Amino acid sequence: KCKAVYYWCRLCQQKALCQQKAFLKAWKAHKPLCRQMVADRRSVAEIVGLYVGSFAEEEACSWMKSKVLQWEGDAEGILALVRHLECFPLAVALAAERACSDKTATPAMYLDALRRAGSKRAKGRGTTEEYPECFPDVVKLLLDTLLQSDQAHAEDAGQALRKLALLDTEAIPLDLLGADEKKAVILLQEHSLVTVDDTGCAAMHAVTQLVVRDWLTPKAQRPVLVAALAAVLASKLQKFKYQKPATFFIGRRYSRHASAVAAHAREWGVLPVVRPGLAGGSGGVDAGLGGRGADSAVLDNIGVMCQHAGFFFDLVSVQPREALRMHEVALDSAIARQGDDDHPIVAACYSNIGNVYQAQGNYDEALVQHQKGLEIEIRVLGCEHALVATSYNNIGDVYLVQGDYENALLQHQKSLEINLRVYGHKHPLVATSHNNIGIVYLKQDRGEEALDQFNKALEIMIRVYGQDHPDVAT
Repeated sequence: KCKAVYYWCRLCQQKALCQQKAFLKAWKAHKPLCRQMVADRRSVAEIVGLYVGSFAEEEACSWMKSKVLQWEGDAEGILALVRHLECFPLAVALAAERACSDKTATPAMYLDALRRAGSKRAKGRGTTEEYPECFPDVVKLLLDTLLQSDQAHAEDAGQALRKLALLDTEAIPLDLLGADEKKAVILLQEHSLVTVDDTGCAAMHAVTQLVVRDWLTPKAQRPVLVAALAAVLASKLQKFKYQKPATFFIGRRYSRHASAVAAHAREWGVLPVVRPGLAGGSGGVDAGLGGRGADSAVLDNIGVMCQHAGFFFDLVSVQPREALRMHEVALDSAIARQGDDDHPIVAACYSNIGNVYQAQGNYDEALVQHQKGLEIEIRVLGCEHALVATSYNNIGDVYLVQGDYENALLQHQKSLEINLRVYGHKHPLVATSHNNIGIVYLKQDRGEEALDQFNKALEIMIRVYGQDHPDVAT
């Protein structure tokens, strides 16, 4: 018999266990599945139902015997355990892993330990379609075994597991964890709770994540975990600049994990809900879910994290739905942080949402959002502020793509007047306003006036940047 070896697929990062001599046959079977996963961005479970009751009793028993050698002669005990686990492959796999690592003598002993683990949390247990009722007990028993061991960093392993459960399932950068938590990940690997690939990124099964979040994370720890991850992700994503392609890898590495943290923060009530029609403007805070009592630093970090992830989804990866969700979370965080919506940061969030709607071609909704931002800025900053000029410019851009040239011209002229008063006649933003007005004139077939505006913009750019600058060329 040849030794069983783990083979990794570099395309989809799925691990297949096969005999060495059967590798070519296994790859031939995997290749069509892999291509479908990469093209559709779906998991193995979504395509073939791998983890949803795909074991028959006989298959599960045979697999368990092959893994837990000390149980090989106890067919009745294995059958009783497999039936208790409802032949759920992920539960069977984790049970086998725990039995091997602890050298549990019989299936009955493991089943007793499993029932004891379940009795501690049976009260209020609900049902779910994602996993059988026994599966949380399997994960809890593994975690309890780990925490009760005398291994170094055992406590850190529990904290690392809870953090990993809040992130996306795959390509989790371990630099999102603390130093001791990173060292503890090897313990989670040994217990098959996570995997780590050659690039140093972790992966965790979505069902295991769900169990850890729902059953194994005390309510008191939830805000702490969200706060820690939001702080790290905000720090990482602030280095992403959508104007600098060299930083795009930062967005690719961290944005989807920011999205996952934001979603779970909302589920847990760490992030407050903004109710429309309150606070005198467009929104107010439901303080019962965090609200004004929420930690301001946490809300700031969530806002920064989501804003930069939103920029990446909108301007780089072109995922408008995800971008919109991120900017809406940033908006909720900003309103919760300030207590109402009269703040420039809130206005900026509305503008960001307006930009996403504009990119989607939803121009009416884009106008609504930009108008909300403009109204807040006028109330808070007054009419003669650079941010007000930017909002007029944004509204003018929307009118332009709608073909409403008169309103577009009016908005860009307002933007120009404010920029002239704020910056004077020799500033790039003044040149931008002249250029935008020129574009509107060109659309209206007013060529001479358009040329005059373009020349004014060019003169300013040459004075500011000199002849040899990309913006001058433009």
